[in-house]
Amino acid sequence: MNNFTISTYLMNFNKSKKTGTCKNCKKNVQWAKERVAAHKRTSCCNITEEEKKFFSKQKSEMSFQSTSTQSTSSSSLTEVRKISEKAQTEADRKLAKLFAQTKIPLRIVESAVFKELVKSLNPSYQLPCAKKLSEALNDN
Repeated sequence: MNNFTISTYLMNFNKSKKTGTCKNCKKNVQWAKERVAAHKRTSCCNITEEEKKFFSKQKSEMSFQSTSTQSTSSSSLTEVRKISEKAQTEADRKLAKLFAQTKIPLRIVESAVFKELVKSLNPSYQLPCAKKLSEALNDN
């Protein structure tokens, strides 16, 4: 996403809000390359065909970079932070305790967002299902 300068597409930088005005459609846009590119792809009503092609290309390049970065960081974390069976059991116990004390619904562990969070913390940790957590709560 380094192939353009924000000031080419935005003017009137507002320092306190960190925004600028689109030179084509006069809408306020965050002063960040990703935001300018998203605006140009989706909501700028006066975009040229050349700009459409350029910003579509930027999106596909950004998706590729994001995917390759995620897979690289995930694999290196997995190699570094293996979890023992004892640590797995202890983490499960603490997770059950969290749900019990805060009264957070157990179904949260089934949500994709929660699974993604846990995997980002330690890809080796096997998140238990809601049923297993429920059983752990009943055992205590």
